[in-house]
Amino acid sequence: MYKFHDRPLTVKCLDISTGHLCLKDKQLLDDAVKGESENPMVAYEYEYGYFVYVPDDDTNIKEYGYSQEYINILDTARKQGCKYIQYDGEGIVYEDLPTYEWIFAQGQYVHAIPLKNMDQDWVQQCPTKRYNIMENVGKVKYLINFHDGVKTHTDGSPFYDIRSFKNKVDLSKFEQKLLKEGYKYRTGV
Repeated sequence: MYKFHDRPLTVKCLDISTGHLCLKDKQLLDDAVKGESENPMVAYEYEYGYFVYVPDDDTNIKEYGYSQEYINILDTARKQGCKYIQYDGEGIVYEDLPTYEWIFAQGQYVHAIPLKNMDQDWVQQCPTKRYNIMENVGKVKYLINFHDGVKTHTDGSPFYDIRSFKNKVDLSKFEQKLLKEGYKYRTGV
């Protein structure tokens, strides 16, 4: 029989938004999740992000291709005594870190746009009112993300409303409503 301590063991974890991951770091974490043997990181993916083990040092992490921003986050977690980092879609957004808006197209993330100092060509290409359709997200059959061009999060990034649908008929009706209101379809909003 096992004897447990009087108090449960607790482990510190840094909570941070997935919006602080650039595309390259996300791809490298995806490789770590798959068990890529050369990848120096240990990570577990869950529905809303990643749990990442914080190693004792940064040996081989930069050489493997992780960004300096990623390494700085590891260093901060280590200095705070954290054993893990939880990158979560609803995690804390830190003002002093770069933030990215993810572009989802053809069933995968294809680009992360820096929100600070956004390039003006991107802003001009991006319709003010825009929407995107996703299928089979968790238990949701159809999902529409839509931005009215006005709502923002506290960090200034666009706030997207969502609607879920069980069938294509209702999805199509709502999409027609958005088009009549001036929304433009965009692969990855």
